[in-house]
Amino acid sequence: MACDEACGSACLIFIEDPIIYVVCVVICVPSCDELFQLIISLGVATACGLGGEYLCQKAGLCC
Repeated sequence: MACDEACGSACLIFIEDPIIYVVCVVICVPSCDELFQLIISLGVATACGLGGEYLCQKAGLCC
């Protein structure tokens, strides 16, 4: 859910061209999911300290 929202926002600049927007989302979501899994495997505190604050906040894991 967090990745869908984050990628939707990140790809919003391409909204005028629906094909490019969809391609952006299709590429972004799996990349985001992989990064999210990395954050979970590293531990929330470590990942947030390394710059994963945005995703942590979207997932409701970081303060």
